[in-house]
Formats: sequence, structure tokens, C-alpha cells
Amino acid sequence: MTHTHMAWVSSLPSWVCVAFGAFLGTAIRAGLDLAATGSGKVAVFSWSTVAVNLCGAFFLGFVTAWAQGYFREDAVRRKVMLVAGSGFAGALTTYATMVMASIHNAVQAMTAVPAAGSDLSGAVSSSFSAAVESSLPLLIEGMLASLVLLVVGIGIAALGYSLGIRAGGSSQLGDNQKASEMPEVLRTASASSPTSNEDSCPRGAKK
Repeated sequence: MTHTHMAWVSSLPSWVCVAFGAFLGTAIRAGLDLAATGSGKVAVFSWSTVAVNLCGAFFLGFVTAWAQGYFREDAVRRKVMLVAGSGFAGALTTYATMVMASIHNAVQAMTAVPAAGSDLSGAVSSSFSAAVESSLPLLIEGMLASLVLLVVGIGIAALGYSLGIRAGGSSQLGDNQKASEMPEVLRTASASSPTSNEDSCPRGAKK
């Protein structure tokens, strides 16, 4: 089905589509980050970082499949994906923040060791080895957590994609059914109209 009411979307510049979606995604992510300030964490990450990545992965998978089945016009579908995918989901999700959080925690542990370890011999090598020893587990934990969240995000995106295929396919099926039923409705209305009945009568039967 052609969505004529969405034709104006195809005339929008690409940068406007991306900027609008990025504005919405950034605003939601900033709001969640503010709400998560001082609250608990999931592994070494803030819960807001985990939430935006998982929700963004599901949304991106869903809208990609749904747009392919719902929009017939390539130009409209492309602009919708620029808003929803490149703009909104791109600004909402952040894998780099997870990696930087892992490095930040490791660096904090590394710099805190010399002050807490005043009973050490004072040798630079001893301080450095103690700092590495205390920060390495945190770095490994953060990287493993990032990898786990990446794998989970791919699975959630696949789930969203499968649901999007169903949603887009059901919309297209409903449009096809309406299109196939329309001629029958028109024929029924034409057959029951007084004008058609009058025209079907022989000329001699008319008064």
C-alpha cells in the first residue's frame, strides 16, 4: 500500500532526519543518566548505560524489520530509518561508555594503590606491580561485562527484528485484504443502487 500521507518525509534533507532523531535519543539518554546518578550499578556500569543499550538494540532491530514490511516507498523508508536508526538509536546507545567505564575503574584502582600502600618499600617497581595487580581484575571484569552485554544486545536486537517482521507483515497483509475486498464492495453497492436498477430495466417498461 502506498502511504501518500508520508510522501512529505522523502523531501526532508538527510541531515535533518538524523539531527531530529539524535536530539530525541540524546535527551532520553541524558535524562536516564541524571536519574542514575548516585544509584546502583550493574556489574561495573551504571544501570542507565545498560538500559539504553538493551532498549536501543531492541528498538533498532524492531524498527528495521517493521519499516521494510510497512513502507513500500524506498525514499520514505530510507528517511524513517535515518530518524529512527542512525539518529535516535545511534545517539541513545553507547558501547564506548561501557569500555571507558571499565578503563576508568581500573585507572582509579591503580592510582589509589600508592596512597593506601604506605607500608611498601617505596621502590617504584613495587608500587607499579601493586597498582597493576589491583587494577587488572577490574579491567578484566569490565571487559568481560562489556562482551556479555554485547552478546545479549545482539540477541535482543534479533528478537526485536523477528517481532518487527511480524508487525510489518501483518500491516501489509491487512492492506492487501482491504485492497482485495474493495472491488467486491463497489460491485455490491453498484448493484443495489436505484440508478443501476433503473438502467437495467427495458426502455418500454419505464413510465
